[in-house]
Amino acid sequence: LDRFGERLLVTPTVSRDAKQATIAPGQELSLDLPTGPAAVHTVQVWTEPLALRSTVLQATFDDEMTAWCPVGEFFGAGTRLHPVQDWWRTVATNGTLTARWVMPFHGSARLALKNVGDKPITAKLAVATGAWTWDERSLYFHANWHGQLGLKTRPISDWNYIEVQGEGRYVGD
Repeated sequence: LDRFGERLLVTPTVSRDAKQATIAPGQELSLDLPTGPAAVHTVQVWTEPLALRSTVLQATFDDEMTAWCPVGEFFGAGTRLHPVQDWWRTVATNGTLTARWVMPFHGSARLALKNVGDKPITAKLAVATGAWTWDERSLYFHANWHGQLGLKTRPISDWNYIEVQGEGRYVGD
């Protein structure tokens, strides 16, 4: 078990791409990643704490947008900068948000931070990629988010927050 645990903690050989910028409302900061087959191994974001809901992480793999989620929710911090530490993500007290989901792609990948707010924000996006052998078991990473303003809590009712189709692995919400 100790040897297996140590192997899980080994960081694969990766290449890193990073950009930092001030993003105007409606604009984005994006990284086009090296061609695949490859996989994103780590995504790191830094943005202003008050912009966790208005900064959206978008991921496009092989010309299909598969992720659209505010960074606060994607990394588990919510609307405020609450520290988080688990196997897949870390929210550090210095504001660095890290996700370690493996996101394979066959040919192309693009990650972006989009400012959906009404004020300019400063943000940094860093992505680490490594080799991936694409085969019949490979699946695209998906993440989404939606909210509903004015949702009444009484009377109690169900709220469908996800619809999924096709083959895949559901990890959580």
